[in-house]
Amino acid sequence: MHAVLRRVAVLLLAIAVPVLGLPALLPPSAQAAHVRPEAVASWGVDGPVLATAVAGNVVIVGGSFSAAVGPSGERVPRANLAAFSLRTGALLTGWRADTNGAVRALTTDGRSLWVGGSFTRIGGVARARAAKVWAHWGVVDKAFRANANAAVLALEHSGKALFLGGEFTTVAGTTLPRLARVRAATGRPAPKFRPSVNRAVQGIAVSGNRVYLAGQFTALGGQARRGVGAVARATGVLRGPAYAASVHPSFGVEVSSDGSRLLVAAGEYANALVAWDAASGAQLFRHTAMGDVQALDVQGDHVYFGFHEGFRGDTTLKVLAARISTGALDPDFRPPVDGFWGIHAITATPDALVLGGEFSRVGGVTARGWARFRP
Repeated sequence: MHAVLRRVAVLLLAIAVPVLGLPALLPPSAQAAHVRPEAVASWGVDGPVLATAVAGNVVIVGGSFSAAVGPSGERVPRANLAAFSLRTGALLTGWRADTNGAVRALTTDGRSLWVGGSFTRIGGVARARAAKVWAHWGVVDKAFRANANAAVLALEHSGKALFLGGEFTTVAGTTLPRLARVRAATGRPAPKFRPSVNRAVQGIAVSGNRVYLAGQFTALGGQARRGVGAVARATGVLRGPAYAASVHPSFGVEVSSDGSRLLVAAGEYANALVAWDAASGAQLFRHTAMGDVQALDVQGDHVYFGFHEGFRGDTTLKVLAARISTGALDPDFRPPVDGFWGIHAITATPDALVLGGEFSRVGGVTARGWARFRP
């Protein structure tokens, strides 16, 4: 009898106190995602979606496509950038800002939308790889000029600042290899921000006085940082620890709402969603997919992460949700996604979850290039 009681006590202790680095075993109700696991039917596009953003009731998708596609197969020309109603999923026919090259990054403050990629024209206006448009109308803001000399792969808006990451070496005529801070209104570079990054930046997240980075790099500020690291918001000088067992390439980075946890979409050599203690660099948990983890976003205590190929032998899985505080996967949010290349972009808001990628169906719903989920 005493042996049985001891075994029960040990089991209860194991459930109550998860081991560092392992997912906690919580009841499903404590793990539930903030949206339903069923996608809602929408218009789509005829090519890959590589970036997504939500501004109020407007969903903007960017990528490499030539048309928006309606539920009955009707096609409306849209070159690499399109906008849809978050409420109904319908194409916003009055919103148009075509580009002549792929769109790789989007960020918004709810009113303005900043666009990054490999284009040199947007909405009929010459802009080299970075532009600003009005989020609800698609009109190019002609005051913003942050022309980059090579692809912009990441954007993050924060207050009056806009951070750009990518393959470029100059922005607005200023030498800023692969990472820049500019004025969000004009694109003018900040004079004191002079980082040192040796290879491409592919993800940016701002928290407090730090700018967290993910990418192809192996060094920041002359010190070893493999695909994950942080710099000072004001100056670009290296800050924070080396993150344990980090790898390059990494494709995206987010920070928990309290700033304590760093979450990264890691590719090739890890194929994982990885969480670290932001201050110490200690790894907290890791979920390994069958292919690159290509995108992530945070909403409340959930991190949504997307990947290609599949997860733990299930090739229908391309997106999952995990609790940031425990690492526990949501057992109910497992929408099946067709195709191989899966999810390239995720935007999570209190009102919705938007996925972008290379797929045509999510669950039983036709979803060409992007999908939306509601609470």
